[in-house]
Amino acid sequence: MYITLSRFRVEGDGAEFDKWILPLADKMRALPGNVLYRVLHDPLDPEARVLTEVWETEDDHLAHLVDPDHVEIIAIGSEKGMRDVYVHHWSKAEGHIERGRNRTEQRLADREERSEMYRLIDELRTSRGLATS
Repeated sequence: MYITLSRFRVEGDGAEFDKWILPLADKMRALPGNVLYRVLHDPLDPEARVLTEVWETEDDHLAHLVDPDHVEIIAIGSEKGMRDVYVHHWSKAEGHIERGRNRTEQRLADREERSEMYRLIDELRTSRGLATS
């Protein structure tokens, strides 16, 4: 896996910026080797954005850099308000595990995995009169 985390702020009309970048993000998601591509907002800072990208390989990441839609993001981003762009890269990221659950307090299939965390969760839920898992 190859991971990129970009943070930047949007100066000016954030809604207009999002209207511009979100369709481009959809196109990035459709590229070969893309695992995740998200544009996120910081709820405490309306100008802040974080772009999270996960690619199967570094070559997939490099190929996306020359995709016309990515080129547009970089070439036009400043005109759309992108400022203070900082990018972090992790190459050869290993050990990727994807897990999901319907509700936050639900246990993983292996009831012994993370048993201390779930013990504390059950303890807190009990203290608040909530059902435990």
